[in-house]
Amino acid sequence: MPSQQIPVPPLVPAMDPTFQAVFTAAMFLGVVALGLYALRLSLRERTPIPLLLMAGGFVAMLSEPIVDVMGLCVYPTDGMWTLFTTFGRPIPLFMVVYVWFVGGQALLVWRSLEHNGGAAAVWRWLGVFFVVDVVMETVAVRFFRLYVLYGAQPFSVLGLPWWWILVNVTMPVITGIVVYRAAPLLPGIRVLAVIPLVPMTITGVNAATSFGMWNALHTDLGYALTWPVGVLTVGLTLLLVWLGAQAGPATGSPRARARS
Repeated sequence: MPSQQIPVPPLVPAMDPTFQAVFTAAMFLGVVALGLYALRLSLRERTPIPLLLMAGGFVAMLSEPIVDVMGLCVYPTDGMWTLFTTFGRPIPLFMVVYVWFVGGQALLVWRSLEHNGGAAAVWRWLGVFFVVDVVMETVAVRFFRLYVLYGAQPFSVLGLPWWWILVNVTMPVITGIVVYRAAPLLPGIRVLAVIPLVPMTITGVNAATSFGMWNALHTDLGYALTWPVGVLTVGLTLLLVWLGAQAGPATGSPRARARS
């Protein structure tokens, strides 16, 4: 039996102030861009759901220290612009990325499903989100050195474990699907339930797909265990997306036609 290990975060150099400023500004631009899009949709389609998704993305930031501890990610504390601290992990200001990465991208999936999208749209958005996240996080990890993923991380490319990426992009995809399915049950004031649905869903996605990897990373077996568990993690994320894609509308369904 593998013994339990509590991996110690490595010592990391201070955040470069210029890189931190550039990356933080880029994340806020994403919030503004998708926030304005959400506002436009809410006014045009007379539904608060786009704005509520963005608000839910803000609340979802509270899941970051949990996945950092379990998935072995650490941010330099020296020079960090700290947003909040829980679990003994200071979280940087650029984690406002959750607002657009989770809330905003879930909005794109939700709207596709509302407008005659189906399984093809779900997979298409997954691919788009994957490319966006790989580029964004490769810059952050490899070039800006804003955080470090440590331990026996499988599927690592330029210091970025791609199993993390796949889990990350599954979060907004499944959130968009969940809100699409839940929306008819949330008339009137009940629609505010969309806000907690966002952090609830992404926390569930992380646990449902990463529970094996979280356990593997906290043993002393290293890559001999994390690589096969990494393959399992990839399979679980793809299974979850496939199941979610089946929950979308069939092309030409009455609800889809009504929204088109």
